[in-house]
Amino acid sequence: MHITGLDEERHDQRWEGQRALVTGSGQGIGQAAAQLLASKGVRVAVNDIVPERAEATVGLITQAGGEAFAAPGDISNPSTVERVFQQLDEHYGGIDILVNNAGIIIKDTLDNTDLERWNRILAVNLTADFLTIKQAVRRMRTQHYGRIVNVSSIAAKH
Repeated sequence: MHITGLDEERHDQRWEGQRALVTGSGQGIGQAAAQLLASKGVRVAVNDIVPERAEATVGLITQAGGEAFAAPGDISNPSTVERVFQQLDEHYGGIDILVNNAGIIIKDTLDNTDLERWNRILAVNLTADFLTIKQAVRRMRTQHYGRIVNVSSIAAKH
């Protein structure tokens, strides 16, 4: 159902001024999510393990009139997650929306996947979500508001 007129304006206004972190937003679905949120008036922290990709997404958002900053780093690392949330607090005064999009997949057979690679996949796909959710919930609980979205891949079915 599509709502037009005043209802649509009211719908868009609910996003205005909210603060978000989108992990893995240097490309693909994460980048699209960050751009969409910014187009609604959400201020976005753009996370990617590759700083140049995070900066490129920030550039796309700011060129379109949105507000964003790059928060690069490996979010499976607890100190990185703490730093990213400190940056959110400093730039925007907190967080309203967390989109956990960062993820990696095995691109090899099970026989050829070693334990080190398996542990890396668990760290990025599970531990990182745990770490970011924990930080976000602390802030969301005190403000009695927040939204958390965990993105998964169709690869999970394979």
